[in-house]
Amino acid sequence: MCRRRMIVRMVQYWCADDPIAARDDGADADLVIDPVLWQGLSCADAGSRWMDEGVIEGPRAVIITRPHDAAKRLSVALEEAGVPSELHVISPLFAIRMLAVPHDHAQYEAMVFTSENGVAAIARARPRRGLKAYCVGSRTATVARQVGFEAIAADGTSDSLADLIAQTDVQEPILYVRGRVVARDLASMLKIRGVALDERVMYEQVPQNLSARARAALHTKCCILPLFSEKTAIRLDEQAGDLPDLGHCVICMSGAIAQTLRVQWTKVVLDGTDISNTVSAIKARLSIGQAR
Repeated sequence: MCRRRMIVRMVQYWCADDPIAARDDGADADLVIDPVLWQGLSCADAGSRWMDEGVIEGPRAVIITRPHDAAKRLSVALEEAGVPSELHVISPLFAIRMLAVPHDHAQYEAMVFTSENGVAAIARARPRRGLKAYCVGSRTATVARQVGFEAIAADGTSDSLADLIAQTDVQEPILYVRGRVVARDLASMLKIRGVALDERVMYEQVPQNLSARARAALHTKCCILPLFSEKTAIRLDEQAGDLPDLGHCVICMSGAIAQTLRVQWTKVVLDGTDISNTVSAIKARLSIGQAR
């Protein structure tokens, strides 16, 4: 059995309206596979057939669950990379609502952001240019630089962000601009590392339901769902736990997201939230641009 076909079987990568026992006993639907092993895989629904090279072809969709602005950016990047827009289903699982800006923000020498929403929230107050900003990942750092921060990026996780701050000669006081609900308690993580952090809740994530179009796609097509946060994984469980597995593949931006997600769909972990890596992973699973 070729390596690619073996990987397909191991992760239960099949699609059908009424899935049957198409896997070996003991196969693990939650197996995390290195993205390199997925090159050339595509997906399908009922009526699809195994190809000689281990690829399945048929109806598919990319369901983008990020808040609206971030979802639109990913959709544009996918289209520019050759993923047809008709495959995109934008269905945010959270909407962002901005809250009041604190009056004491000017006293801080550095700021911490775990999402670009935090940057957008504090940017309304026009903080002085050149302030240090410690950001969870490259995208958040890019947004912070655009509004005048001297931004440093961690590797896309709360742990890497806490380590970055603790290992840097940070000038206090430091302000952590966050949402009302957070997946990890960054302030406590830094306290253990000997760093004091003030927190201000400046936005909230309002839960949204999967759209009718997204639910229809999950019922009838093989879907790829990139997930960027543990909160979104929890919300997807709440919204899609009752839906059939037609070979859906969840692309998780961290191992913590994969561990949080309970739906028994294929999970693949990427290293960080860089949009180009995300687009490449989605293309690989759609087999766009791959020789057939």
